[in-house]
Amino acid sequence: MADRRRVAWILGAGFSVPLGGPLLARLLSRASFISCDSRFREQLAPHRWAALYACAVFHFGRNFEQGYLREFSHARPPGDILWSDAEEFLDQLDVAARDNGVRAHIERAIEEVSAHISKPAAGMPTIADMLDAARRLVAHECNQFVVDGNPALEKWSAHYSWWLKVKPGHSIVTFNYDRVVETLEAHRMSHLHTGSSPLLAVTPTTDEDMVTHESIIPLFKLHGSVDWRRTPPATPNARATYTALADQARDAHHLFTAPKNTIAIAMPGPAKKETTSDLKPVWESAESAIENAEAIVFVGYSFPKSDSYALARLLGAVERAAKNARGILRIHIILGQNREAESRLHALIKSVCVRAGAVQVERPHDPGRALLPNAEAKRFAIEVHPMYSQDFFAVYDEKLLFL
Repeated sequence: MADRRRVAWILGAGFSVPLGGPLLARLLSRASFISCDSRFREQLAPHRWAALYACAVFHFGRNFEQGYLREFSHARPPGDILWSDAEEFLDQLDVAARDNGVRAHIERAIEEVSAHISKPAAGMPTIADMLDAARRLVAHECNQFVVDGNPALEKWSAHYSWWLKVKPGHSIVTFNYDRVVETLEAHRMSHLHTGSSPLLAVTPTTDEDMVTHESIIPLFKLHGSVDWRRTPPATPNARATYTALADQARDAHHLFTAPKNTIAIAMPGPAKKETTSDLKPVWESAESAIENAEAIVFVGYSFPKSDSYALARLLGAVERAAKNARGILRIHIILGQNREAESRLHALIKSVCVRAGAVQVERPHDPGRALLPNAEAKRFAIEVHPMYSQDFFAVYDEKLLFL
């Protein structure tokens, strides 16, 4: 395929936000719990008390800045500032579920909350129960906007326009749990009425020959997926297995009926490291796709300051891409109007490319020459697009990546 270009798309929360996706720091919102409780009361029932307490404890530690859940009595207890956002809370909750010695903040918040919310007849939920319920709520928030969405709607149109131009030779690397990409592809296939989909969601057991096949668009979900289920390892030295739910099993409430500890998403906390270890083959394949790319495009992703593992692994892949470059390695950054994140990501990428021995080209005017093998210095170009993801997708054409 003479016109096949190798492009690696790296997607973060900013990719899904225009479609209704939540930012990690804004998860466990009061509105989301109320909506979930009203729409899926029957399915949520086995986990409802644990979910209620998890949300109430979180909001206590944010000084009830979003207001009180309706289960609180008329007395409105004062809250406190114990965590900066949902990400930090989930991290502390996971640690507390494993270690009795670091539960002070969590236990204090539970004690304060329980004095103003009626206690379940079956007894107080444990911290582990709250963690499991929180995982279900987070997965639900990252899933329901896709279930309720429709690629035929106007707000999906720019993303769908982009997806129609993604083709074999491109790779999708995402940190999102949601099924936006899969939904875009299902919509595309519904209009073709024939042929097989080139999209391949890569799991740890996917054959490497399939991942690299020239007819495939691999999708690497580095933090898992709302429709994956985790089966614990059979022996201490084995890895857990990850399987995707069949279409018929992926109903609107599957996240509430899944067995405990099987929802395969890498939430903040110690479990994130475990899940990432389980997904090692997926990470390795994703890194290979990045380091062999001619163009790398960051959309709504800027290396969270709390995720040093992802930063090291992906920047390492970008550095190797700079070393492997034949011609100019093109790197594009689309982060909306977040100038601080743009500057930080630009500086990180420039540093590893320079470390690789590559020379930055500010404005490569000769795209034809840039595609030729270069026996001299390796070169790279970074372009920051001051647009939101939907803006970029609305005007996207592959040739724009190589100007």
